[in-house]
Amino acid sequence: MFDFLRTLFTGDETPSFDDVAGLDTAIARIIAGTDPRLKLLPDHRERLAPAAAAALEHARACVAALAAPHRLDREAFARDPLIHACFGSADDIGRTINEDPTIRDWLATPHGHAAPALYVLLALTCEERGSFGVQLDNGVLHRDVPQTVVNFTRPVFLAPAANEAGCREAVVWIVFDYCVQRALERLTELRERREELETRYRLHLGKLRALDRAHRGLGAIAGQGSNDADRSAAEQELADIEEQLQAAVADTATLDDYLARIVEVLSDPQDLITVAHRQLRLDRVGIRLDDPNLPGDDVDFEEATFAQGLRRVPVLVRIPGVDLEAPAKAMLPEW
Repeated sequence: MFDFLRTLFTGDETPSFDDVAGLDTAIARIIAGTDPRLKLLPDHRERLAPAAAAALEHARACVAALAAPHRLDREAFARDPLIHACFGSADDIGRTINEDPTIRDWLATPHGHAAPALYVLLALTCEERGSFGVQLDNGVLHRDVPQTVVNFTRPVFLAPAANEAGCREAVVWIVFDYCVQRALERLTELRERREELETRYRLHLGKLRALDRAHRGLGAIAGQGSNDADRSAAEQELADIEEQLQAAVADTATLDDYLARIVEVLSDPQDLITVAHRQLRLDRVGIRLDDPNLPGDDVDFEEATFAQGLRRVPVLVRIPGVDLEAPAKAMLPEW
């Protein structure tokens, strides 16, 4: 999957990434999505290239793991177990399609208007929750049987295109941009951590100075000695904060540091997003069947897990043109 990494172990001190399709675009998106000032560094392209290639190839691998497009229409609701599980009824399919702003905007373009079909990524959340229901076992109806209800919720359409290849390529860049977003979030976390430590440092320095003033003031007049334990604890706490602050400053002190942090994040894209295959056996109302002998359908799908723990189900779908409604005409306001 990561053939380009092999050059790192061949003895060539300057591995080439020229054969990685879209590398220049990837580097440009990293700079635009994090800090445009990175272009001021004379060697920014050479330093970003390995991480950009790693993130881009991982994004392509994630998209390649997606199954072939599922037909999305009323007929598919009756025949395709996954489409049936994703929607509550055949009517829900048409309503979801025609109310989605991404699809309506695409239909308003010349390409969308002329396309015989729409290829698009349908993203959903697979939710499993415990419940109690009835179950028929050997002619005996049992009540209050523990069950797991599976629902696919929060449908969103992304990356519309006139063909499958165009849709997959658009999804690749969505995945890649997510990795860039995580790099930006890492920079933001480091800056916020630095600001927090600077605030704590000022507060504890003020606390230490207050202890000194108290010793020289009323404490000295009253003949009270300094509280060595309090001062020692305050000095140690201040030293700990200062050490953490020095490390935080070193992480984001210069543009070189910024670039290094971005490279760190993008060099391990598998830590940011993974795609795994899942299979659930469901009945026609979405109850998970743990017994393979019970009548039901095997529902196969991929599930993407993101760095924050969020999980989404990406499904490539093909919507026949006959089922697409043209966007509603703009209405003049009534005065």
